[in-house]
Amino acid sequence: MEAFGVVSLFVLFVTYVTPDQSLREQFYDSIEQQDRHGKTVPGKEGQGSLKWFHNIWILVFQILVGRVATTIASEVLTATECSTSRKLNHRRTIVNVMASIETVITLLAILRYYGRLKSHLQPRGSMWKLMTYKGVIFFSIFPDTIIQALVSYSVLKPSTHISYYDWQLGIPALIACVLMFLFSPLFWLTFPATRYREAAERDQRRESFATALVQVVNISDLFVGIWLMIQMWRPSNYGKRYTSGKRKELDSASSNSSTTMPLPTHQQQATCTQ
Repeated sequence: MEAFGVVSLFVLFVTYVTPDQSLREQFYDSIEQQDRHGKTVPGKEGQGSLKWFHNIWILVFQILVGRVATTIASEVLTATECSTSRKLNHRRTIVNVMASIETVITLLAILRYYGRLKSHLQPRGSMWKLMTYKGVIFFSIFPDTIIQALVSYSVLKPSTHISYYDWQLGIPALIACVLMFLFSPLFWLTFPATRYREAAERDQRRESFATALVQVVNISDLFVGIWLMIQMWRPSNYGKRYTSGKRKELDSASSNSSTTMPLPTHQQQATCTQ
């Protein structure tokens, strides 16, 4: 479930930067390409950062597709392997590591996005929101991965008071519940209702509780994001649109230069050759 939360946070950041979806590609195409140090990439001035935004989008949304794959793999292992075998523990540890790598890639992409557009996101307290989610993800994945590894290498063994399933399922779930309980008050601080209260005081249209509840559980925008990721993954979709736009700019620039600048005469050409 943490995958849906962190991707939803990225979608929120994108909405903060460009609320109007119809102008989103135009906005990123107007930003110059920069390296990790915030400097303009030499030789790529004026080319825009639309492709960079597409890459960030792909790196973030890959966690949804990858998490489905790792979940299926975990269920298949549970159904086909003996629950107390060491082989199952090793393979389950590999699946957990793969899921952790997917999460790390997503978080690094969001951090890269935040660092690039910090001036747009910082006034809304976006970093605190991101840190809250990072803490939740860390404390929900890290203890489970460590315990799985310790059980697979027989460091943690069943005893007369603690069974194999206690180490495998019960204790990781207990640790996650305790840590989530300790972390939950942070959401009241990082996601305050002040902004929405101010909107209500300005007599803006207010949604009913039922409508708000439906919007909370509606994850159709994430499925749309996955479809956009697939479209962005295909270079032809990006290349044709991006190249055609650049060609139009070059054609208009060349046509303007040909109409405003006179062609050199034969005498001027001879002077240039000399």
